[in-house]
Amino acid sequence: MGSPSITHLTDTDTGFYFTTNGGVNIASNGAALASLGPTQVDLMRKVAMRTTQGTIQLASGASVDYVAAAGLVMVYNANNGSGGVFFTNFAASTPTKIAGTGEVTDTGSTFAVYKSAATSTFTVKNKAATQQSFYVTVLAVE
Repeated sequence: MGSPSITHLTDTDTGFYFTTNGGVNIASNGAALASLGPTQVDLMRKVAMRTTQGTIQLASGASVDYVAAAGLVMVYNANNGSGGVFFTNFAASTPTKIAGTGEVTDTGSTFAVYKSAATSTFTVKNKAATQQSFYVTVLAVE
């Protein structure tokens, strides 16, 4: 897991760029979508975002653990194009699937995002019969 890098310095592309007053603007295809002032940016710095650098290769039944007190988990299977978005928090015994594929218990035949109650650790597991490549992004409060 590594930290994301912000490479867009202008709003002529898609991504984030810094304003001269310490804020951040978000753009898509050259169109501004949102603007955050310096105070809002300071609050955002208290939120952690981790993303895999490239894909994670998981053999059938293999898993990887992440830590997030509360956060969104986005999983994309590069082999078949499936993916899902999940919400997890310390108190919950299972994540909540917001959209897409994947299971919230250690079941199924694609992938699973699961955890136990009273822990910040959650697991992403390959449930397919063959090795799969995954991208995982976690936007979390730690």
